Amino acid sequence: WLDDEMFTTIAVRVYSTFGNPNVLGEYLLLLIPVCVAMLWTAEKFLAKFYYFGVLAASALCMIFTQSRGCWLGLILAAAVYIILVDKRYILLGVLAMFVMPLVMPTSIINRFTSIGNLNDSSTSYRVFIWLGTLNMLKDFGIFGIGLGSDAYNQIYPFYSYSTIIAPHAHNIYLQLMCETGIIGLGTFLVTMIVSMKKM
Repeated sequence: WLDDEMFTTIAVRVYSTFGNPNVLGEYLLLLIPVCVAMLWTAEKFLAKFYYFGVLAASALCMIFTQSRGCWLGLILAAAVYIILVDKRYILLGVLAMFVMPLVMPTSIINRFTSIGNLNDSSTSYRVFIWLGTLNMLKDFGIFGIGLGSDAYNQIYPFYSYSTIIAPHAHNIYLQLMCETGIIGLGTFLVTMIVSMKKM
């Protein structure tokens, strides 16, 4: 879960009952925006206090997952929320982006700025999985290989790079395309676009 040579100051990554800190981060990524929305719309003080408590605990837990992708997702969710709720808060969000590096611990800043650094073993591990998956899509890109990690685990080893074993593609869109092909990915994207337009 962590490159020991790059992140010597990080002692632990929390994962709760999910068995993986990135999966816990994904759960929190769904929970935190809902807590913010409930806190924003709650009228009673007790309800606001409750949602603030859940939000604070969830945000603290999100920090300790050390999940960079989830941190990025949370920043994107905050940006979308600000744009939808009140565009006047955009300036506040931009100012927060400049202030955060001054108040965040160095370990978090180092972890965040390592996104895309191929010297980080977890980043290079994912890049090799993506390359192997793209290689697999040359043969199975139209209809896919079938649903589930069992199908992926049977086919992927024939296309893997650097003998890297992977339970899944480490990218939801690549995974969806592997399982259902370009037809399934296209159907998913059309469904998302239609849903957003209807909302």
